[in-house]
Amino acid sequence: KRDHKKHSKFMKRVRRLREFFNSMGIAQALDPRVEGDDMCYLLVKEYIAFNSIVIISGDRDFDQLVNHDVSVYDPGRDRITVPGLVGPHNYGLNVNQLVDFKCLSGDKSDNIPGYGGIAEVRGAAFLEKHGSIQKYLNDKNAEFPGLADKEKLAKVYKKNRTLMDIRYFMEKFYPNRKVKYFKGKYPDFDQEKYLDFCSRWGLKTYRTDKYINLLKAWHG
Repeated sequence: KRDHKKHSKFMKRVRRLREFFNSMGIAQALDPRVEGDDMCYLLVKEYIAFNSIVIISGDRDFDQLVNHDVSVYDPGRDRITVPGLVGPHNYGLNVNQLVDFKCLSGDKSDNIPGYGGIAEVRGAAFLEKHGSIQKYLNDKNAEFPGLADKEKLAKVYKKNRTLMDIRYFMEKFYPNRKVKYFKGKYPDFDQEKYLDFCSRWGLKTYRTDKYINLLKAWHG
């Protein structure tokens, strides 16, 4: 019962935020069956044909979506990830090696274990030497300390790739999933609703001309 109450309160807040963002004219993608990072992939997939895309997030999982049309900006660290070398925060690995890197080292934030004994430094060294896990598995003569059991490695890779590889997961389980939107794909800024919401919830700062003019300018 306590969990149900917490969930109910949480969903009330979510609905409240959706109404607030909608009054601002901010498009919101949503799907109860799709997590946030997977939804971001669907949006990238939908818009990449005609747009350059910037994902604004501190979540390093999004680095795997980077290509010549997609970059990731981390506002907390004022860092942008572009194709080529990702940088020291990912041990200088190429973007296309990041999934393999996480499969080996695991992801503590999502409680996903990697291959026992292979932490980030050794995982990066492995990929620098062999390029990818699949290439290593395919080469009967390839060796690396701590990864002699290729059968075990193949199992870990298969399991972790499904959990960590956004593109692989979505194309395997939701290949034809379409993006859903809350109250319209491109909502307009509704100043009356926006000010009413701010009044009802005591958001005095957001009622100032500074924020209103920013929203007007954003919508042209």
